[in-house]
Amino acid sequence: MPPPATTAPSHSSAFGPPTSAPASRPSRRAKRGEFGRRIGLIGACVFLLLWLATWLHDDSDASFRESGHVVTQSDDGDGDVTVASTTPHSPPRFVLYRMIGNDIPPLQCAGQLYENTLYALQHEPRRLAGCRRVWVVNNVVNETAERRVVRALKAHGYGDEDIIVRRVNYTHVAQLPHDKWGAAVAAQNEARNSMLEHGRAAGARWILPWDGNQFVTREAWHRIVAAADRYEAQGIRVFKVAMVKVQSLQQRAWLNASSLFRHIRPHAPGQWESQMAFRNDSSHHFKQGVAYGKANKLEALIRICGSGCYWHWPELLKALHLLQKPPSWAPCREFFADTGECGCQAVIGRDYHERKVSVRTALQCGYSVRLWYYPCPGVDIERAFRSTAYRTELRAQGRELFQEQIRAAMARQGVVPAMGKADDGEL
Repeated sequence: MPPPATTAPSHSSAFGPPTSAPASRPSRRAKRGEFGRRIGLIGACVFLLLWLATWLHDDSDASFRESGHVVTQSDDGDGDVTVASTTPHSPPRFVLYRMIGNDIPPLQCAGQLYENTLYALQHEPRRLAGCRRVWVVNNVVNETAERRVVRALKAHGYGDEDIIVRRVNYTHVAQLPHDKWGAAVAAQNEARNSMLEHGRAAGARWILPWDGNQFVTREAWHRIVAAADRYEAQGIRVFKVAMVKVQSLQQRAWLNASSLFRHIRPHAPGQWESQMAFRNDSSHHFKQGVAYGKANKLEALIRICGSGCYWHWPELLKALHLLQKPPSWAPCREFFADTGECGCQAVIGRDYHERKVSVRTALQCGYSVRLWYYPCPGVDIERAFRSTAYRTELRAQGRELFQEQIRAAMARQGVVPAMGKADDGEL
């Protein structure tokens, strides 16, 4: 009898019936394909985790929109502000305000505030850690320009609670002497004080009532936060933030969310009037009724911080005298009088384009970048940067144009101005 036939041992497969023979060894190409699939799967998982982390990250702007925080303001021409709000669930540590006002040609051609606001919306970091951004549209005389700015803000995700629109009470302004119209309409310090009040109502620890045309990079913001941490620990309630001003139209290549100070500095070498940050328990404010072009922020910088470098203007000499500052003050002479209330004393308070901001100062105190001011054709740009007298001359021309804009706005509103003396330039 012939011996029984032998069969090869069966081999099980996890995905099918037993096979009669072992699977052949995979080829090198198959191994490479399997390796690629595994790498792709790992990459997809990492991407998903990063996306979830970003989505779950505390976005202060979004959290405020979801909180139902609503603020309304009414300006009766005296700077009085009515604030109504619900208590937000998670108040931000910082609120950064930027004032969008009137373009004053020829130094600032029409549309420059819109263009710079749009640039900031498009190129700033999407998030600033612990910060809510609020935009203050301040007494814009040109209704079309106001609507255009508000549309741009809303198109980039800002709701009504993130946009404060202050409007002129022309009936009140019409009762003033003509030489007070400009100050009443520009009302920059009144707007700054409304920012301080709004920030306290919002529960912010630090309030930044900044000028318009300011740009913040990710690095700059980290440095500002570090300065706030430092001064919080020291019990200091106000600190200055260095400001540099671009000397040509900003370009995304060197000014964007990720730009470092060393990339920006060649395009914005000069140090100009600093911005300020206030802790919410500070009682300081800006003096109301000080006109545009009359160093309206400077009074607060001297009173609170007592240091800086100032140009020889009669108004400044008077301010220094009233504040009992050193009599040795001279044009663009630096002085330091430690008030004990202000951090980052080394940051200057007034225009001093010859002095460059040191990297050390910028990284210790933080910095903001003042965007291009779009001068009108015919303006000598180099001279405008170098000559205070020339800038004063351009502002004088702007005051006359602004006066006519106010008069035209009154006519559109059907408001008849009371008799008063002609404008003498107190814008």
